[in-house]
Amino acid sequence: MYLKTGGYPLIIYEYMIKEKRKSLDDKWYEEFTEIILEDIKYTNLRKEVAQELLQYMREINQMSPIVDLDKLENYIRNKIHFSKRELKRFRIGDYIEYFVNNFTMVKATEISAIRKYKTQNEAIRRIKLFVTDPFIFNAIYTKGSQNHFEMITRMLRDNFYIGKITEHTVCSHFLRLPNPILYYHIRDNSGEIDCICYYNRKYHVIEVKYTDNSKEIQAAASKLLSYLEDLNIKSRPIIVSKNILRFEKEYMIIPVYVFLLLF
Repeated sequence: MYLKTGGYPLIIYEYMIKEKRKSLDDKWYEEFTEIILEDIKYTNLRKEVAQELLQYMREINQMSPIVDLDKLENYIRNKIHFSKRELKRFRIGDYIEYFVNNFTMVKATEISAIRKYKTQNEAIRRIKLFVTDPFIFNAIYTKGSQNHFEMITRMLRDNFYIGKITEHTVCSHFLRLPNPILYYHIRDNSGEIDCICYYNRKYHVIEVKYTDNSKEIQAAASKLLSYLEDLNIKSRPIIVSKNILRFEKEYMIIPVYVFLLLF
């Protein structure tokens, strides 16, 4: 249910009590995509630019959390008519910070861009953006659709979609900690660490594998441990699975529903 309704009491009430778990009115999805832009009028930012950022995430990125900032900037420049003065002042980071500051998204930085490690990635202007609530994720992804609820119900039968929304939800849950710093890591475009949360002087390493296939999880664990060795991070990582709960010597496997209760 959480992946459908998120954690908003109003939405949970509408779904559980008023609709008796049958459906949700389309108006809630459309209203939420406007609500997250409501405070932009108090800034010097343009609403249509923020809307195009969401459009990019939906149409171009297909809600993948990895965002190439150069591609995003070029996309917006082609969509929005800027005056010369506006173009000179335009910074995509200001719009990302808007969504971070209103708790719609949380940003993670490539960790090798912060410190020098054995395998230094090329200086790519790339970040991860995790949407902080499943309902906001679904509202952004299905904006402009008819019968959002049926579409989301259908997509949630697809493990690929569930894996995507689970990565957003799991990684953004670190916001429940006071002042966490989020990183991620991609090694030579051959593999990645979904999220590395630096909190209380420790690295908490998370890899989301929404599966119960033990061989897939073991393969992911092997890669994960080698990446951490490259990064010189001594941490016992957590692999977030579908249902498996197991504690190995070098890593832990925790079901997603258990992990989300921890943060």
